[in-house]
Amino acid sequence: GGSLQRCIAEVTNTPWNERVTFVFDASGAAVRKALHVSPLMDMKGTWQLEAPDPLSHPSLKLVVRVQHPEYGPFFHADLIGVRSSSAPGCRNEEAGWGVLLRYGFLPHRIAMWIYWQALLLLWKGLPLYSPPEPEVKAAAALGARHPCNGVDGKPFVWRRAPHWPWNAGPGSGCPVL
Repeated sequence: GGSLQRCIAEVTNTPWNERVTFVFDASGAAVRKALHVSPLMDMKGTWQLEAPDPLSHPSLKLVVRVQHPEYGPFFHADLIGVRSSSAPGCRNEEAGWGVLLRYGFLPHRIAMWIYWQALLLLWKGLPLYSPPEPEVKAAAALGARHPCNGVDGKPFVWRRAPHWPWNAGPGSGCPVL
């Protein structure tokens, strides 16, 4: 048994239907921001990523920070996955009403919370940043110091999301809401 050495990150920006994938060192890596993720952040930041080895920790964890050249530490998010001891190995459909009430529609609740926080920041006067032009994206791709993937040797890949709801539209075979 070895330890976790590399991770694959996939970052999406749902409103603009883009995503970027890259490999990073699990013990910690600084990756130049290469995707316009939020209209509340510009492209000047650096992603600080860390994924401690799940074999040496009781949970699965991902730490994401954005270090900005003008504002310093600008953003911090932790994703922590903990195995449930009350229903180990239990499928979602068998977990019971308590689990459904506690975790049901959690992505929707989180999205609402994110948009609420965005409204508060806009109310306080935070500026909006539009998505960068294709030339800026290309420059970010060339200037990024991301580790190369083993498939084609490119630092990361820009591509459209392949499945609904991110690509819904006429001719996609997916419902349009």
